[in-house]
Amino acid sequence: MYILRTNSTVRMGFTVSNIKLNKLQLTIDKNNNKIYKYTNVSYFTSYGTLKYEYAIASYAFAYAMSFSKEGHHRRTRSGGSSNRRNVEVFCNTFLGKMGEFAVYQYLRQHGVSIDYPDVSIMGVGQWDSYDFVYKNKRIGVKTTKRFGNLLLLETKDWNQNAQYTPNIRNGNTYYDDMLLVRVDSNIGANLKKKRLYLRDKIDVKILHEE
Repeated sequence: MYILRTNSTVRMGFTVSNIKLNKLQLTIDKNNNKIYKYTNVSYFTSYGTLKYEYAIASYAFAYAMSFSKEGHHRRTRSGGSSNRRNVEVFCNTFLGKMGEFAVYQYLRQHGVSIDYPDVSIMGVGQWDSYDFVYKNKRIGVKTTKRFGNLLLLETKDWNQNAQYTPNIRNGNTYYDDMLLVRVDSNIGANLKKKRLYLRDKIDVKILHEE
């Protein structure tokens, strides 16, 4: 398997990318377990600290989408069997929205005019179409942890024409660009240590502290 990775720099509103090809190497250990390793790892590079107001907006959005009656996020991945609990959904949603705000903050700081991230609360069966539009290009943002190396796109969400199938009815099925963002946050790991990650309820004070 090969993973396509880019190192990008924004210059005057344009993205200049240096494309690298990363091989996912497979080895078998003595217990016949499959071990996958990257041959060309890209380490975390900080481009700044997210503004407090954006972190709070991400928190409010994630909380509403995870614990309120109005919001709803899928509990299972497409084609997956793992049923995500509310706290896990909160952590994933919080991380994802911070990734969007990181892109927004970075581009605005470099003189690129782009719309504020969507923080509207969506119910069951509702999907956001894309994260940003810039010069008529639809841009999707995927966020991972600081050590993440994977751009997660579930195959069952996409057809042979590279259309995002949940959006076929509304006509917004194509993405022109995908951005992979790493966010340095330990909220998921910290809640796992406290045995609170795989729960549906949590003391709001604990979330505030994290």
